[in-house]
Amino acid sequence: MIVRLHNLSARLPQPQDAEAVTALMNACDIANFGGIDTTREDVEKTWRTPHFNLKTDAWVIVTRKSQLVGYADLRQDGSRELLVCLVRIHPAYRGRGIGTLFTLLIEERARHLVCNAHPRKRVTLSVTVCVCNQSARQLLEREGYMSVQRFWRLSITDGDTHETLTADLNVDAQDLFGAENTVERTGFYTARQFEVYEKELRPDAEECADESATETVLEPSVV
Repeated sequence: MIVRLHNLSARLPQPQDAEAVTALMNACDIANFGGIDTTREDVEKTWRTPHFNLKTDAWVIVTRKSQLVGYADLRQDGSRELLVCLVRIHPAYRGRGIGTLFTLLIEERARHLVCNAHPRKRVTLSVTVCVCNQSARQLLEREGYMSVQRFWRLSITDGDTHETLTADLNVDAQDLFGAENTVERTGFYTARQFEVYEKELRPDAEECADESATETVLEPSVV
């Protein structure tokens, strides 16, 4: 499959991209929530996670001026029965095919990792998005992902120490309270609603298929 991006290029991330990846994630958080959540230490910690390989499990999109405007990675849980992907696209560069390209790259890599999971165990690919990101939700549904869960992420910041405690609640508060907004602030409290999408890569009791994944060719066009 050939994927073309206008004025953009896809490449593998380098360790020195950590600061730019952090800035991208925070730009996305500001657009979605009005605040930032990610530090450079968070990014580098992910890159040091066991079973994560920066050369095979992550991708970035850059402009002609080397501005990093897209990032995606794929992570494995301990049993390798759940693959979790993260995608971040700069708000100014959404709708240009970056999300579609990332989906293809992630799923191609995921198919190679399926055989690492325990034999005859169901393997799924999961992604969490903000409920306010309608374009991301539409893309996932178009690509065959199913919504399996909604939850609220609550953050409480101590006014004296400025330390933040974050907890995820597996409750659809929108159904309970009829809330329309995905962000509510009361003093030092912040609530954000997310949706989890999932795609089945291998059903229960099915052996790993002995076949190569379809090759995805990156062919960016810079005009």
